[in-house]
Amino acid sequence: MMGNLYSSHYPRYESRAAKDGMLGGQVSFWTYTNERCVAREGKFYDLMYTAEMLWSKSYDERARLAVANRIATRLPQVRARLREQSLLIAKNALNISKDENMLFLGENKGLLLSNSAEIFVGKKANGLRFTHTTLYREKRIAWNELVQIGTYFLTYGDGSTAEIPVTYDGNVRCYKYRFGEPLKDKYYRHEGYVCTWESDPVDGGHTADGAPINLYALTWRNPHPEKVITSVRCAEHADSAAGLLLCGIDVMQNCPPL
Repeated sequence: MMGNLYSSHYPRYESRAAKDGMLGGQVSFWTYTNERCVAREGKFYDLMYTAEMLWSKSYDERARLAVANRIATRLPQVRARLREQSLLIAKNALNISKDENMLFLGENKGLLLSNSAEIFVGKKANGLRFTHTTLYREKRIAWNELVQIGTYFLTYGDGSTAEIPVTYDGNVRCYKYRFGEPLKDKYYRHEGYVCTWESDPVDGGHTADGAPINLYALTWRNPHPEKVITSVRCAEHADSAAGLLLCGIDVMQNCPPL
């Protein structure tokens, strides 16, 4: 039985498992077993990926991207079941176009949030989905709290407010890194299994030189669906150098029952 078996930095798994006669493995947490801490260390992703490594006789490291894509499609259902909530689906997209601060990333046009942007909503919603990414990496120290690089500030029609924190490797990541891609750090491998648990990967096409563009969709569940959301102000924090880019906002509604 192999302990500390993490999907992102267990090299030569196929040959070692066969050679050593491995019977099973343990995904060690080394953290509190609540959703926030488990998610911060990428353990939900690790549990699903490592299960594929251990249970599939045909597992092959070269299929990592395919396995990661399968995990990505299941994340919304896993989060909803864990939280005992219904799924949300997109109802309509908001207009985020501004003459200033617009930036093209491949075929994606987004708002660079180094200067805050106010987006009109003017309707009730069960939630909002923010499709965003960053232009650069933000620092990530294993076991420490994630770095908050921005905030989405909501204002309701009755004057009350709500805030949505934007955290690097929590609900957004640099466009150069695909969902679940381990960081190639030889000496500090624990950074490698960080995963954006709170957001879902979105295919953003390719750059002019053919490199893939990765966007991340953060679905926020509205605690006050009975209230009209007047607007949302999106801003990157002044001390962030990540380059937060907002590519779209969708109004969400409860998924109708089957």
